[in-house]
Amino acid sequence: MWEGEMNGSLSTVPLVVGDMAVVQDSSGSIAAFDRDDGDERWRTEASGFNIGPFGAAVADGRVFGGYGSTGIVAVDAETG
Repeated sequence: MWEGEMNGSLSTVPLVVGDMAVVQDSSGSIAAFDRDDGDERWRTEASGFNIGPFGAAVADGRVFGGYGSTGIVAVDAETG
């Protein structure tokens, strides 16, 4: 078992993407953790004023999430 730390609270469950667990927190930050040992693979930084709820989506090798109060961000699922 392992635990991962985020900057803000979570409003959704993590997404399983291959061998990673991906989550977006209430600060707007998105992070990917190794499913086996919990090591952080990558993390994005939030931008601007963030209004939730937040939750990531995955498609075509990308992770999508809220960015600021009116935007969306897409990052590579493997590298962030």
